[in-house]
Amino acid sequence: MKEIILVKNGELALKGLNRSSFEDKLVKNIKHRISDLGDFEYTKSQSTIMVEPLDDDIDLDEAADRISRVFGIAAFSRACECEKNFDDIKNKACDYLYDELSSVKTFKVEAKRSDKKFPMKSPEISRELGGYILSKFNNLKVDVHNPDIIVTVEVREKYAFVRGNNIRGAGGMPTGTNGRAAILISGGIDSPVAAYMMAKRGIELCAVHFASPPYTSELAEMKVMDLLKKVARYSGVITTYVVPFTELQEAIRDYCPEEYFTIIMRRLMMKLSQKIAEMQNCTALITGESVGQVASQTMYALACTDCAADMPVFRPCIGMDKEEIIAVSRKIDTFDISIQPYEDCCTVFTPKHPKTRPQLDNQSNDNFKSFVFSQESGFVSDLRNFGDDSYGSRLLYIAADLEHYLITVYDKDTKIMNLEYYDKDLKKLWSREFEDVTDFPMDYTSDEIMLVADNDLYVINTKDGKDKIEPTFVGEKVRVIMADDGAVLISKTKKDLVTKVDKKGKIVWSIDAKYSILNNSDDAYYDSANNNINGLQVINGNYVLSYNGDDGSQKDENEYNFGVGTCYLVFDKDGNIILEELEEKKTDNGNDEEAYTENYDDYDEENY
Repeated sequence: MKEIILVKNGELALKGLNRSSFEDKLVKNIKHRISDLGDFEYTKSQSTIMVEPLDDDIDLDEAADRISRVFGIAAFSRACECEKNFDDIKNKACDYLYDELSSVKTFKVEAKRSDKKFPMKSPEISRELGGYILSKFNNLKVDVHNPDIIVTVEVREKYAFVRGNNIRGAGGMPTGTNGRAAILISGGIDSPVAAYMMAKRGIELCAVHFASPPYTSELAEMKVMDLLKKVARYSGVITTYVVPFTELQEAIRDYCPEEYFTIIMRRLMMKLSQKIAEMQNCTALITGESVGQVASQTMYALACTDCAADMPVFRPCIGMDKEEIIAVSRKIDTFDISIQPYEDCCTVFTPKHPKTRPQLDNQSNDNFKSFVFSQESGFVSDLRNFGDDSYGSRLLYIAADLEHYLITVYDKDTKIMNLEYYDKDLKKLWSREFEDVTDFPMDYTSDEIMLVADNDLYVINTKDGKDKIEPTFVGEKVRVIMADDGAVLISKTKKDLVTKVDKKGKIVWSIDAKYSILNNSDDAYYDSANNNINGLQVINGNYVLSYNGDDGSQKDENEYNFGVGTCYLVFDKDGNIILEELEEKKTDNGNDEEAYTENYDDYDEENY
């Protein structure tokens, strides 16, 4: 008794004039999936593909199992080939479906007469075959509404076919009919599911995996390959790239604020993945992210991540709960592999308090690292960890968008400072010169720069380097921290320690404090007061300024001035002081001991 497999196209039936190209692709995918099992003949007819084995020893069970995972197939069934006469049809129907018919209670017969030359019409075939089956199986009753088995007879041009219930297929569109995309796969639960879901819509996949040895092991990489093998059972061949990511992650750790680790890392992943995707003729990227699942997957974080790529980023899991994602992972048999305890690069250097609401276009750069280019010593060092002799004439500032750079070139003899602005390709966009400068605290976004030089506040347009406002006198400052509605300026004196200015440079309010900021250097250019500012945060809508304070009483010609301790100045956005507290520091052999124990873990912190 000769068996074939009947494949139903499903969604492809909705296509118009290009329908045949989709069907051809589906046939090609089926061929690729089962070609190693033996020779088959493929026939397309009326939204059905007939897969006929040409060898008697072909494992049709294995073939059917593989076909069940081919995208673009709504349903399929194994069928018995019959001669185009009713006697052969009824006899083979009972013999071929004997096991199924013997084990159920109800049935129904459906007939489809494609060959109109066949002497019996479809209702007649159904009626006569149903009666014959009832005479052979005493356990059966007819149920036309909800039968246990539907016996289907298809009369086609060459042969007739008898089959039982359809088997549900993988659905979707044939892989490769909707272009190529690169999946960023980490080894977790989500990304294999995302890959499967996009392949189901006809996307041909390549994969990008970021490895961070020695922080990640070879077992983690093998885990990813095992996951891709599972997905490849549905999608077909997946070209995979493994990107060494260790040096970049270490640079992020060393030179970027901790709360931005994950965002910056993901932006770099997007940029590198896009390069690979372009090499592979991909037109989109795919990730397994879901809104709000982790800190880096908030709406704000996703927006920042997307801006790093110039091609579309597909996130098929974006609106799914974790339970839903797990259910799909179990279905495609990736869950048990995904939960293997091998650390991936995304969990390396995870920040304790990641930024949940990063803003790319209006993000203050105050916490981003700057670097010193020392002409005398010929090396580069972190601006906040330099020595007196290494403080050079050139400073490099990295923009929060990681797309632009500021370089300040300072001549200590002439007190002239040049401000130079570059794009990501290190092309100079513009430059400015400032005279009689001893210090130049500044902060900037992708839109503008706020700079205090020679006691004047400058608001500079980053596009052309021109002033947005006339320079405004604000006095000597040691720190500029931008906000959405202006900037907070910090001086080293008790008088006007904190000043708030609006976008036009107008002073809104100022605060006098009990303690000035500690300054251990008499060098006008090397101003240690800036280094003694521990940070400015917004906590529950209020500002919290932390700095090493000084009241002048500890000044001694022969001893280093440790100041009075760590000062905490809390004030609201209108400049009203809420709390001013001093945490005294103890000294042991001339070294500071941390004594402040206040814990702000319960607050929703947003670092400036």
